Amino acid sequence: MSLTWDTPSPGVVGNAVTDFRLSRGAEHYPAPADTLWWAALLELDGASLDDIQIATSGVFPGQIILPSAYSLQERANPALTFAVIFAQTPVLRHLNDEPARYGIADLHLGNHVPPQHLDPDAPPWSPDAAPIPVSEGTVLTAVVDDGIAIGHDVFRADLCRSRIDYCYILGVATRHFEAGRQSYGAALDCNNINTLLLRHTIDGLLDEPAFYREAGLIDFGNRDFSPAILRRSHGTHVIGLAAGYRMQEAPADRPILCASLPARVTEDVTGQTLLPALALALKVLGDRAAQYRVARKDGSLTETAPPVVFNLSYGNSDGPHNASGPVARLLDDIFAPNASQVRHMVIPSGNDNMLQLHAAVDFANSSHEELLLKVLPDDRTVSHVEIWIPRGRGGLDDPPVHVTLISPTGQKSAPAPLPEQSVQRLNDGQSRDVARLSLRRTRRAEFGWLYTININPTASLAPDAAIACSGKWRISLHLAETAQIAAPVQVWIQRDESLPGFGPLGRQTYFDNPCYRKFDAAGAPQAVDPPGDCPVRRTGSISGFTGGTRPLVIGGYTRSNGRMSDYSATALESGPFPDAAAPSDDSPALPGVISAGSACGAMVRISGTSVAAPLVTRLLVNRDPAGGGETAKAWLQALAREDDPKACGPAPDAKRGGAGRLTLLAPFGAVRDA
Repeated sequence: MSLTWDTPSPGVVGNAVTDFRLSRGAEHYPAPADTLWWAALLELDGASLDDIQIATSGVFPGQIILPSAYSLQERANPALTFAVIFAQTPVLRHLNDEPARYGIADLHLGNHVPPQHLDPDAPPWSPDAAPIPVSEGTVLTAVVDDGIAIGHDVFRADLCRSRIDYCYILGVATRHFEAGRQSYGAALDCNNINTLLLRHTIDGLLDEPAFYREAGLIDFGNRDFSPAILRRSHGTHVIGLAAGYRMQEAPADRPILCASLPARVTEDVTGQTLLPALALALKVLGDRAAQYRVARKDGSLTETAPPVVFNLSYGNSDGPHNASGPVARLLDDIFAPNASQVRHMVIPSGNDNMLQLHAAVDFANSSHEELLLKVLPDDRTVSHVEIWIPRGRGGLDDPPVHVTLISPTGQKSAPAPLPEQSVQRLNDGQSRDVARLSLRRTRRAEFGWLYTININPTASLAPDAAIACSGKWRISLHLAETAQIAAPVQVWIQRDESLPGFGPLGRQTYFDNPCYRKFDAAGAPQAVDPPGDCPVRRTGSISGFTGGTRPLVIGGYTRSNGRMSDYSATALESGPFPDAAAPSDDSPALPGVISAGSACGAMVRISGTSVAAPLVTRLLVNRDPAGGGETAKAWLQALAREDDPKACGPAPDAKRGGAGRLTLLAPFGAVRDA
């Protein structure tokens, strides 16, 4: 294979990662590329969904579907900020090539969608849906996750009566339950779930495989992996912590809403494919939550809906890590103050503290810095790197920092600044990309330019795939001769290793500069950056989903010694910081927190900030701060400062532990693993 860098050429005007994913070789797709359906999240800039459908339907008839989650009024609304569509590859390429023409600010590509998972004839949601009466004191818990075992006994009031009032299952073949048709996946309400429980309960025991098969959560004829078949599944564990109770001990005023994300979304740990599914799940659950009304003693219903607390135990490592990131703005948009319903959102700070995925390049003492990017062999996933360049002083037309990418075999991209909105390709001699270096201007508040690096997998089962070289790739950064920047260049690698049980067997790319010290003098993992000027930093490892003003961000600590768990991420020096920390491990010898396994009666351990977050969700549900007149953030931070002295050891640094540690107890205690 003869590798050569092509001459820089005009690149895509839209999203560089979307363009890369839509233009790969045939071996990377499960079917011919132009026939594939995808989910995509649009950031709209003056256009409505109806405008986009009308503008594209003449050229691409029948190749775009507007989700049933959007009402007719919402489809016609040009003020809509974020919206999901389902479209085939040619439509998305066209929109991403000319986004401004269609009133699109950005296009985030999600997972590809099998046609049997789509129902183009599903009727649009109606805002005039009948209200759902609930008792006074009701607080809703809404969880977006994956692999949710909705039949588990900790989610039931008794043998055949579920506490899950609504479940939206994305990424399954469409099923028409009475809860209503969805254009993507299936939705079940409490009556549907109770019917299935009754049908599959024999002699007091639930036939779980049959129950989940009929509900759509397990399908062995589907190529997608189903986490609900594992001994432990992330979504079941998280909802158990947020809203689980032993059967017949649950309060009647704590109903559960949930959305089970597609397996392909969880399989892709970069978080890229998550955005459309996440936006759609939050839209559906948010509309459902707004239908509830508290019943007065005389039988009439109040005008306002009961409070709802959302939990999203997901994260990623890309984006600008501030309020201008797409997820931060999406969450702030959805959870903006609403007079008709109090809504809270809880998210984890992330588990990337020790993974060497972040670098900060400060040109205070030098005009040149080099980052060593270790790309591992037998990595079957793409490696993506984002280089965020602060705005230069003096209003430079060119980026103040020039980036050169050098392969392990010595091929060097053009050292001069790339032209604006351009791309340079590393060619394998057969006109196929092995790697890309792209440049685009950004609209972000702190950053003026974004370089994106895409590196192909280093292994493939396809016999003639264009694979990249494993080894150390070098990213060379040069400060332009007359340029000045006030802040460091921020570089993040996206997560790309595969989770247990999932394909396609990716291995994590990481920064491997010799100056990085992973262990301290005693040989223990070093969770805090030591003094020095190494550009590879733990600081800045916080999830890219953070940065907004609405969500509560939770770190994780070890209960037995009070120390922040090594993996619990660190914020940038400039913030935003986590709001608080909650237990994510019982002890160094017993990592994780006990909660529900996939099967009824099973209790298992899972660790990570994603299990600290639902403990705070449970706290908010049972001690709703809305009545105190304070914002949820201020209320939680004050509680953390009050609680922190009760934990072992000194208070953590605010960059990892926020205002302090909450001494919360797991709902099922320290029982043994099943």
